[in-house]
Amino acid sequence: MPEPISTVAIIEAGAAVVGAIAGSAAAVPGGDTGVNVGTCNIHYPKEFPTEMFAHGGQSFQRDVIKFHSEGAFYDNDLAVSATGYISHDNTPLVGRPASGHPHIPVNRFILLTLDKSSNSEDMSRGLLTVNIGLWGGASDIAEGTPEDPWVALHVHGRFDPLGPGDIEYSFKLMINTFGQIAMSNENWTGTYVNNGSIRYHGDYVTLWLA
Repeated sequence: MPEPISTVAIIEAGAAVVGAIAGSAAAVPGGDTGVNVGTCNIHYPKEFPTEMFAHGGQSFQRDVIKFHSEGAFYDNDLAVSATGYISHDNTPLVGRPASGHPHIPVNRFILLTLDKSSNSEDMSRGLLTVNIGLWGGASDIAEGTPEDPWVALHVHGRFDPLGPGDIEYSFKLMINTFGQIAMSNENWTGTYVNNGSIRYHGDYVTLWLA
């Protein structure tokens, strides 16, 4: 990542604010079978290009959503990964006083792409679709505090394996600048809903069909 192009300074206590999120979500690829994931790109805070962040950040690559089933009709190991850079910084907040956003920290940032994991198997018979986008839409502001901001994502789609169990799912996935994962707002619709669950495991989320 290029060197910073202007001087940073510690933001006075109580003056820091959270920034906005830039996100782009690709449409889910078409098809009647397979694991079809719409790529989602995240840039936080969107008020600054990457060359104005305080440092290069820490590389991040991990499966954050997994799909699992006990059934014999479809693969057990289907996943979505997040890849990119996070600031992973707990030092005092710093901003760029000469910029148009002097109170938004530039040492708390997220640059991630969510897409089908390289560890994921496919579904030769059956369909999994995964749509990912900003929880609050194009004008979304980060949740949390300036010291610990969270990007909130809406994850939803359809899980239609060979045989019974066709369901639609939806939940809120949150990622912060330290790479921590959280979730809320679980929802299932469709057949065999009572056999489905969305489980949070600390560093990833599993959508489970019993």
